[in-house]
Amino acid sequence: MKLEAVNIQSFRSIQDVTLEDCGEFNVIVGKNNAGKSNIILAINIFFEFFKKGVPIILNPPIGELVDYHNQSLEVPISITVLFQLLPDEMDGLIQELRDGSLQENMIFESLQAKITIDEIDPALRLAVTLEVASYPEQFAYIKKMVLCKPDFLITSNKEFVFSVFNINSKDAKKVIEKIPSAVKQKYATNSYKGDINRYFSKEDFIPTYALKLIKLISETKVLYLPERREPVEKREASQLLDLKVKRGGTKKLSAIQDTVSAMLGVDIDAFRPEQTNSGEDLEAELDVDNFLVQVNGAGIREALRLIIDYELNQPNILLVEEPEVHLHPALETSMMRYLKTISQECQVFITTHSTNFLDTAEMRNVYLASRNNATTIQLINVKEAAQSISRELGIRLSSLFMFDRLVFVEGKIDEQVFREWASTCGVNLAQASVGFVPMGGVRNLAYFSTEATINFLTKRRVSIHFILDRDEREDAEVQRLSKKLGAQSKLVVLNKRELENYLLSPRAIAKFIQFKHQLVGSKENKVVEIAEIEQAIDTCAEQLKDVAIGRRVAKISCPPIYLNRDAVLNSDADISLIDKLKEEYNRQKQQLTQLEQKLETTVEEQTKLVESDWATKKRDLVPGDLLLDKVCQSFGVRFKKEKDSVRLASFMEKSEIDLEITEILDSFV
Repeated sequence: MKLEAVNIQSFRSIQDVTLEDCGEFNVIVGKNNAGKSNIILAINIFFEFFKKGVPIILNPPIGELVDYHNQSLEVPISITVLFQLLPDEMDGLIQELRDGSLQENMIFESLQAKITIDEIDPALRLAVTLEVASYPEQFAYIKKMVLCKPDFLITSNKEFVFSVFNINSKDAKKVIEKIPSAVKQKYATNSYKGDINRYFSKEDFIPTYALKLIKLISETKVLYLPERREPVEKREASQLLDLKVKRGGTKKLSAIQDTVSAMLGVDIDAFRPEQTNSGEDLEAELDVDNFLVQVNGAGIREALRLIIDYELNQPNILLVEEPEVHLHPALETSMMRYLKTISQECQVFITTHSTNFLDTAEMRNVYLASRNNATTIQLINVKEAAQSISRELGIRLSSLFMFDRLVFVEGKIDEQVFREWASTCGVNLAQASVGFVPMGGVRNLAYFSTEATINFLTKRRVSIHFILDRDEREDAEVQRLSKKLGAQSKLVVLNKRELENYLLSPRAIAKFIQFKHQLVGSKENKVVEIAEIEQAIDTCAEQLKDVAIGRRVAKISCPPIYLNRDAVLNSDADISLIDKLKEEYNRQKQQLTQLEQKLETTVEEQTKLVESDWATKKRDLVPGDLLLDKVCQSFGVRFKKEKDSVRLASFMEKSEIDLEITEILDSFV
């Protein structure tokens, strides 16, 4: 039988969620505290119940006040699993239903159907609901087993085709009330060895076919590895050592060793330690590359825990919380491939914060968990994302699903500076689920802002921000860019020329210069006065005035020139190719001539524009990285944008960060 879907209600952070269309390899992603672990735990609890082999149990693994959604005991916890039965399993069930004899006046209702047994479609699914209640005692019971259509859990009416087994909640409570208090007390302390179901005579009231279904589900081997896992030590060493003396065990041990070696690049083996003088029977030891496993790193131990547990237990369903814990990115990729491989034999469900599980493999079953008042689950259409977002853009798929807000910036340095400022201002970007996408320069804006990209992100309800340097852009150009991006995204063009112009804090620069001198091992304790920095900024800005004017002129007078290839190839066929090319060259020459004729006027106009704002805005108009470098050179050090921008930003205090920047940061959250 295969698990196809799960519905969970009133459990911890979950009010009502459905994990639909489950496949071989299922990945649940989302922020911390979104409820991912609760989903995995609920699936495990469901199968833990069936290990008892009975329809009602006392003191189930869950049922404390904190396990109920909003701590409301009035609404029972409900877990419904939809199974696809194998052909022989379905045939066997139909035969059991056909042969079963029904008891009169049963406490359990059964075989409520809209069709006869002979009309049952083998393609129907089996839906089994486990309910956990708190009155009169904490208990769990099988509420119903029904045959239904595959979309049973995602339709609103929840109509089934054939009811195999059903326990009324009131009748279940009556059974619990019949159990003597002494038995309940022993049951609570795990000292009761009997079967509480004898108090309602299960042989009389539970049909054989229902018992066989319970047994079938109980035989599903489930391996649950929570986030906090026991370390690999003596128990696993003993299990591996036992393989050496069991028939066929050496072959299995060799297979495990090969798997570990291929994935982790280490060799493992188990040994019995040498006998000591005390004559004690020593426990087995596990070696990793000839060292005891205990002295290896946490990453190796965590990976070994998963691999050895799976290989020794060979479960039908594997539930793992954060398999990437303590793993190096390269090992994360290896772990993902291993899990993908074993999912061909074992249905795998994992929760993860690792983007590698999205970015390095084709995913068909990726679920996004999010939480406001309660946990919600959304099946992500990864194929649609891959088609909408070109791989050439360098946008990782994880960016589309792991964040609620995406900020497109010109470069990686911009991202790092904004993150540093956010930290200083107390803006929690992680909590707000903000991700950054460096575009590699403003020239790539058109590629990152394609209609397909914007539409897909909007459909995913991802808030989109583009942040660009002002450079030499006039307001009219900014308006054109904003109109082109449309209302679905927010464009922010900085008021100052570039991001480095916002780093011109005299106190922070003084601290940065002192740091630079210490970095090169200067014995002199270089102390720079803030007033000296202020003076240096003004002096150096004056020296860059012509640069500011020159860049404005260059933007107008040096536009990109493109020969019209189509005009050459598609024009009148009676004109020779050489003549067509000459005609195109002449057209370009005319454009250059026009620019040349306007050159003096352009220089004059741009000079006046700079002069008009120079007295109050000269620090904003000149290239910020050049200004910072000139200031630093005045004190014997250099400023390199790629290396030093983040460092300088880290020296700034909250009061020194420009109001425009703090408003941008606030808009992210």
